[in-house]
Amino acid sequence: MEIRANGNVRRSEDEWHAILARWEKSGTSVEEFCTGEKIAFSSFRRWQQRLRVSRSRRAQFVPVTVASSTSSNPTWALEVELPNGTRLRFQG
Repeated sequence: MEIRANGNVRRSEDEWHAILARWEKSGTSVEEFCTGEKIAFSSFRRWQQRLRVSRSRRAQFVPVTVASSTSSNPTWALEVELPNGTRLRFQG
């Protein structure tokens, strides 16, 4: 945490992760938590939203199974369908 000359507090992303985790465990409302922690409500909400979006954008991996082919053709193909319906096709 950095306290600037004007008295404003600047926290890192890791510090905001810890703050949000403490709030989730506290069982209190956001308003009560912010008052007790002396955190600006607007900053709390902004970081809550920012980290929620960041978490949803993280890569999510799914297992891929390769089916063996009985074909004597040595080419390969891969098709990936994204959640929005877009299909990517690769051949080699």
